[in-house]
Amino acid sequence: MSDRVTAHTSRVLITLLLTAITAAAQLEFNRPKRAKPLPNPSIINSTRDEVLSATKQMLETREIPLDREDCSNTTGECTLLSKPVVFIKGIATKSQLEH
Repeated sequence: MSDRVTAHTSRVLITLLLTAITAAAQLEFNRPKRAKPLPNPSIINSTRDEVLSATKQMLETREIPLDREDCSNTTGECTLLSKPVVFIKGIATKSQLEH
């Protein structure tokens, strides 16, 4: 009887030990603090025309076509809308995701 109890206890202890090791590998106690995101909308120290031209140039270099541009003279807000773009067709490979 004591052999059965000892065998059962050892199985339970081994199971608990393996579970504890797996759980400890998943937890990260000393994780570095993340930087706070910029407030939305972000304040940029540039003129509206400079920001618009830089944004249009960035979209052009990445071959993202611009669909519509709306600028309000009363509020000073500009909205740039791009056309839908398909980045990857099929299965994404590691080399495609590194760009």
